[in-house]
Amino acid sequence: GNYSTSYITNSTFIANTDTTINNVQLLRGTQLTTPVNLSGYSNIRGFISYGFPLKPIKSILNLTVGSTLTQTPGMVNALLNHSNSQNYSLQFSINSNVSKNVDFTISSNSNYTNTLNSLNSQLNSNYFNQSSRLKLNLIFLSSIVLNTELNHQYYEGLSAGYNPSFLLWNAGLAYKFLKNKQAEIRFSVFDILGQNQSITRNITDAYIEDTQSNLLQRYFMLTFTYNIKVFKVQPAEGEKEK
Repeated sequence: GNYSTSYITNSTFIANTDTTINNVQLLRGTQLTTPVNLSGYSNIRGFISYGFPLKPIKSILNLTVGSTLTQTPGMVNALLNHSNSQNYSLQFSINSNVSKNVDFTISSNSNYTNTLNSLNSQLNSNYFNQSSRLKLNLIFLSSIVLNTELNHQYYEGLSAGYNPSFLLWNAGLAYKFLKNKQAEIRFSVFDILGQNQSITRNITDAYIEDTQSNLLQRYFMLTFTYNIKVFKVQPAEGEKEK
């Protein structure tokens, strides 16, 4: 946890009419934001994590429950505003320990955020996001590697039109060769389903903003990798250097 008596935050002035402040002309509806130092910022975070083996599937299960409480001061039209944010999270993951040729991970991370403002209740918000993931790596015949990854994103509580649920699927097939399998050629496909999206929420003392960015969706990649591994072994006393 931490507390600040001189937190750097914003002072926002929203012009209701055409006006001038500090020789800056503002038209009606314009927002002028300047940095200020205010006391009253606090943040406290805690979590509990527990892991144990799942012997039937030779894996380890990890569970984590956490919470973050944050109070952020700000100024809006010379009035003090406190934004109080409460975040609660639940995570779990299953990590395999089957063999060097089989590796998988199953995980999910859920977050719920509730924000309350002391000055403007219109900026209060509830927001939920869940991210689930399945990752699988298989090695065949000691040289062929297959990997695939599924990521599911779910949003709720955003602005109208900004609550998507989409599935991101990536996959690749590789062949290892040369001495000690130091070379690899891989063919990869990203966003096989063409659903990938980028959405972020920005909460300030004056507004809530949801943004969606353009992304490169489905594409293919062919790569060649060569690993240079040179390890000099220090000989034991009486032995020749290798």
